[in-house]
Amino acid sequence: SDIRGFFPSEKNYKNLKENICYDSIFSHIENQRHRDISNWIDNLQRYLNVYIKSNESSWNDSVRPKRCSDMNYILDIIAEEFYNKRTLNNNIKYMHELHTNSKSILNANRYLGCYRDFHNNIDEDRHLQKKFDDFCEDRSYIISMLNYIKEHEKCAEIISHFNNKRNELIQELEEKGKTNHTSSIYRDKCKIETIKLDDKYINCNSEQVPEDDLESEYTFEKLVLSIKKPSADVHEGSAQRLGQEANLDGPSPGHAGGVTHEISNDETQPSPNASIIGATSVGTLSLLLLLYKVK
Repeated sequence: SDIRGFFPSEKNYKNLKENICYDSIFSHIENQRHRDISNWIDNLQRYLNVYIKSNESSWNDSVRPKRCSDMNYILDIIAEEFYNKRTLNNNIKYMHELHTNSKSILNANRYLGCYRDFHNNIDEDRHLQKKFDDFCEDRSYIISMLNYIKEHEKCAEIISHFNNKRNELIQELEEKGKTNHTSSIYRDKCKIETIKLDDKYINCNSEQVPEDDLESEYTFEKLVLSIKKPSADVHEGSAQRLGQEANLDGPSPGHAGGVTHEISNDETQPSPNASIIGATSVGTLSLLLLLYKVK
């Protein structure tokens, strides 16, 4: 099975892409299929609503900000594609309709605390921020399931994939001179100075970590400073939690039939000019939307 299905950030983002027919809208834009574009925009509220309703029972308070961030991010990428497709007639109109429909459905689900708004500020490192947040989500899960992973037949593969993500993130942060950078969602719970020490305890050796240290969602600093001797019941509950939260062979949770489509393994690369999470584009983008509204 595909090891990427183990990692929450990858599993959930793939699920989101499928539910909103992400690849389809990019194909429609690229080929300038106006009727298909209009149909997709008309269906967007339904796509998002099915996605939210299918998954809301599994979104606790600690998960909702990340899911909200993912939705805003992917919608911004699509809006950016409309904005950059200058040869597409009515591209600004489509972008405005995308914004209106997505804002309506997100704001309607107020319990999520997730709102859709345009902003004027620019951040060239927006995609790096997404990568950081994704890593921190996966890191939290790896820690919570660490003792089970150590005994899993795919432990080496899981930890190798995790380490590759970590090393790529650290390298990119250092190259950009952002060694003090933090996750916009996890903040001090996922700091680069602690991330660098992950291999001290996130590994496949036989040394178990006391479950008391893993029950709290973020106890990374404690683990880095000292790995205690295993307690007598270190395994209790681990296998059950993993079965509930990360099925290596099963489909993504909340996969809504009739609304999804199959996507490729290679994700469509986002526009390099996109702004921060929750934002769509440069200041001119907001101006264009304003001008469109007053027409």
